[in-house]
Parts: sequence; C-alpha cells; structure tokens
Amino acid sequence: MNQNILHVGLDVDDTQYHGSAFNRETGEVIDFRCRPTLKGLLTQLDKLKLWGQNYGVRVKCQSEPDKARIWPILLKNSVE
Repeated sequence: MNQNILHVGLDVDDTQYHGSAFNRETGEVIDFRCRPTLKGLLTQLDKLKLWGQNYGVRVKCQSEPDKARIWPILLKNSVE
C-alpha cells in the first residue's frame, strides 16, 4: 500500500466540482475546479497524482448523496 497519500476534499454541485488537496508531508494545499463529469474529475485527480509525485489519492465528499453517486465510479478507477 502506498504510504504517501494526498487527502482531497470534494464539493459536488450541478455546475462544477470543487476540490482541495492536502499533502501532509509538505503542508502544501492545491485547489481545483472541474466540470461535473467523470472525465473532468478523473483528469484532475490524475494531475494531483503527478503533482504529488505519484502519491495515492484519498477523496472525501462533502455530503452523503454526493458520495453515493460518485464513489462507485472512483473505486473502479483506483481512487480511495
């Protein structure tokens, strides 16, 4: 299991996904926005992995309905 994890908070709405990633090792924070599509979200998460030097990504959603809607898709694409 990858010990280096980027923690991502995700807010989902109808027009955009808003997220913030936190690197515990360095204390760096990066904010992002993307279209509310699977492709848009996975593209941003892939960019975060590269920014974090191929760290793992752990996503937390703001609300339970959002989590229920996108969580199965994230799991299929190897995102915790």
